[in-house]
Amino acid sequence: LREGFDTGISNIPNKPLEWPNLRSARRNPENVTRLVAEELNKGFLIGPYNSPPFINYRINPIGLVESKYSKKKRLIVDLSVPHNDKDHPSINSLIYKYSYSLSYVTVDDAIKSIQQLGKGA
Repeated sequence: LREGFDTGISNIPNKPLEWPNLRSARRNPENVTRLVAEELNKGFLIGPYNSPPFINYRINPIGLVESKYSKKKRLIVDLSVPHNDKDHPSINSLIYKYSYSLSYVTVDDAIKSIQQLGKGA
């Protein structure tokens, strides 16, 4: 990642876009501030800036979701907005899904792998 990576985006939008944060973020500003600070400290985010650092930039909305089991809040970035806007396609709509698909391993998959490896593996 230090040398960059292929984002899978072939047509990079050439118009700036700023989108408001999701309702979940606006309702929980303390959590958002804390989580953004954590991401900044880890080097996962850059900024804040007094003025845009690039000619073409995009500010996608952030939101909060609650983890299913721990109930901890976590930060999300909505890369699906805007919807159906030919002048500002969403980041997700620009990624060729067949080259960059993701699927999660299930508990059943893990059990099957353990059974295939056998005892003592």
